[in-house]
Amino acid sequence: MPYLRLFCEQLSDHLFVVGQERLDPKAFSSDCHVYLIIGQDSALAVDAGGGHLWPYVRATLDLHGSPEMIITHVLLTHGHGDHARGLVEFEHGGALTVSSVYAAEHLDSEEDADFLLHHDEVLDLGEFQPEAIMTPGHTPGSVSYRLTVDDRVCLFTGDLIQIDGGLGWCGAEGFDQAQVLQSLKKLAALTPPADWLLAGHGVHRDAEALLRRAIALSERDKWVVWTDDRPDLSAVEV
Repeated sequence: MPYLRLFCEQLSDHLFVVGQERLDPKAFSSDCHVYLIIGQDSALAVDAGGGHLWPYVRATLDLHGSPEMIITHVLLTHGHGDHARGLVEFEHGGALTVSSVYAAEHLDSEEDADFLLHHDEVLDLGEFQPEAIMTPGHTPGSVSYRLTVDDRVCLFTGDLIQIDGGLGWCGAEGFDQAQVLQSLKKLAALTPPADWLLAGHGVHRDAEALLRRAIALSERDKWVVWTDDRPDLSAVEV
């Protein structure tokens, strides 16, 4: 039967990812990638997963931060269950949730959002000042976040696109392919350009190249709108 592997990877000195990896292309991932940024006195998470990853995130923080350190905020990219159901454990651990207004109103979680985003803005979260960028398309209220970690500009995009340049899951209410393209162009125009793109289900270490590829796939009508089996566009030439 299709199955998944749980993993934790250190991406740089202060940046970690915990998630599920498909060992079978037909496997369904119930958890997104949860990104953990560990600072001097506190930590920040991007997305919370579907509810299975909290012990691994906490263990990572204990090992690379300290047992006394808490995750002060979870930056939610959107409200789907594989990104939001884990908020229960994160909030019980002391975190507050940041999300768009739309995500807060369509949150697949027993928790509520604490800080609502109405527009693009730089957030003051103590040690961290991430930039929140409205990037609708995957959902009407999807948000991406830019944050420099270990001298790299990191762009956290949720399920806006896959790391092969294809679309994320297209079955959400309000999914809009044209808005995805406009959001990608918005991200590609930001300065300084991002170094890494950290998506909901994968990491790409050349953000500029991935954004160019995704935009080219769209403009050449090579995107695949999907809701069941995820297409693999890695071999598609643009």
